[in-house]
Amino acid sequence: MSPRSVSLPVLVVLAAVTTASAARAEWRSGEVVVVEAAETIHGNLYVSGSTILVHGIVVGDVVAAGGSITIDGRVGGDVLAAGGEINVAGPVGGDVRAAGGRLWLRGPVGGDATVAGGTVMILSDVAGDALLAGGEALLSGSVAGGVAAATGNLRVDGPVGGGIVMTGGALALGRGANVGGDVRYPGDGTLRRDPGSRVAGALLPAAISHPSRAAVGVVVTLQMIVGLFALGLLWLLLFRGFAGRTLENLRVHPGRSAGIGALGLVVAPVVLGLVVVVGAVVGGWWLGLFGLSLFALALLLTFPLVAAFVGTATLKRLGRSPRSEVGPMLLALVVLVLMIRIPVIGALITLAVVLFGLGALALTLLPTLRTTSRSTTTTTTTALAPAEPLPAT
Repeated sequence: MSPRSVSLPVLVVLAAVTTASAARAEWRSGEVVVVEAAETIHGNLYVSGSTILVHGIVVGDVVAAGGSITIDGRVGGDVLAAGGEINVAGPVGGDVRAAGGRLWLRGPVGGDATVAGGTVMILSDVAGDALLAGGEALLSGSVAGGVAAATGNLRVDGPVGGGIVMTGGALALGRGANVGGDVRYPGDGTLRRDPGSRVAGALLPAAISHPSRAAVGVVVTLQMIVGLFALGLLWLLLFRGFAGRTLENLRVHPGRSAGIGALGLVVAPVVLGLVVVVGAVVGGWWLGLFGLSLFALALLLTFPLVAAFVGTATLKRLGRSPRSEVGPMLLALVVLVLMIRIPVIGALITLAVVLFGLGALALTLLPTLRTTSRSTTTTTTTALAPAEPLPAT
């Protein structure tokens, strides 16, 4: 396989990302990225950075990844965001899909709101459904559709056109709650209802409360994207040199990467399993468990690794040179996670990602270990060498 060749599943991901990021897209990255209030972006905006401020108008979608994200300008399409703190204060014409530590939704949403975070605050109107996941959640705006929540605590203090499905935690209906359908909640006494609240349907305990497969699928997908993105971000920021060499090995040696990855996928679990079994008899079994943990971490790391490679390569094919791999990694990772959930095709893509990623990691790690070993040996030899006799006086 030549250095420019890639597997069929990777080509599929490339095509998908290329289609999704078609003409008139705006790509921005940096420590602080600002879209001024006077600016109008006639297309999609893809942005990554520590601090992101979108004050202007975006006609298309906004895809953002960063530490702090504020979008108070008007967005004509969808918003897809992942970060530490996310504040969507401007109107959004389409859907909002966001995951972060703390999240505020203050602007009206023309579609659905799918949000996950430690703290989730929906203070505005949502024209579609609201899907919530996380720790603490407040819904004081109006939701035209239904609400599905998997949170520790949820307080509803606004009108809901459909029903509410609460799959865990405590549910509180405030004075402003006006629910047009049934309320399904955990039946262990975790429902609190203000006398001023109104429910048009029935109050149904957990015995007949089942989350919809669609809601569960959305939450799982968001969790996968956020978790893998966080892992990839740590890898890129904390091990910058190692990450750069790994991506270069994947670009230059795709065939060798796939071969070594296949060998490692078969041999490593067997060897580490034997270490655990033998170690249980003679001692040192924990070394095998430690090795298996590192191997599992490497398997997870293959996804952001390949996503960073595919996303960056796609942008270069489009004639753009991203300053960082963070934004391209997030975009490709979203597409990748969505595709691996497709039956059969998803399994093939997962296998390809693991083989290429695992092999590239091994190609980068082995020379590093050999260099470290030689350096240690040289230092030890020098330390043990006999001292030269002092010259006679």
